Amino acid sequence: MTKSSKRKQPVVSLLQTMTVLAVLGVAAWFVLHTFFTEKAVVPMRVAVTLDNECGLVESAFMAVTDDGASALFDRGVAQLETRSGARVWVINSDKFEDFIFESDRVMAAPELTIAANCSPSGTAATTLDAFNKQFKSDKK
Repeated sequence: MTKSSKRKQPVVSLLQTMTVLAVLGVAAWFVLHTFFTEKAVVPMRVAVTLDNECGLVESAFMAVTDDGASALFDRGVAQLETRSGARVWVINSDKFEDFIFESDRVMAAPELTIAANCSPSGTAATTLDAFNKQFKSDKK
């Protein structure tokens, strides 16, 4: 008995295999460049709007970034020159040393609104006492 010399046809053609590999390669490139490449640091101007829930004058607060930029609020808005990827938050102004405040840190964007809320942690009374002590008159 002689065996037949016929070859079996492959289930998947070479063209189909190459197409699948090409599609997978493009998808892998897209994922790597979208999620794993470092974004270029770009200078940016950030307008921080103060949502003052403390009931204190806006000059009691200032906006700062982790790269060292800082600005006082003027009519409820502080303009910061910083970079993309920086974190921005609101703290007490240097003018009011007895008053301590720090908000949550948020990623820099061209326009931000940050709330200054003194009451959740029970610091409202402490804040007002610090202001009263700082502005207390020595005259009776």
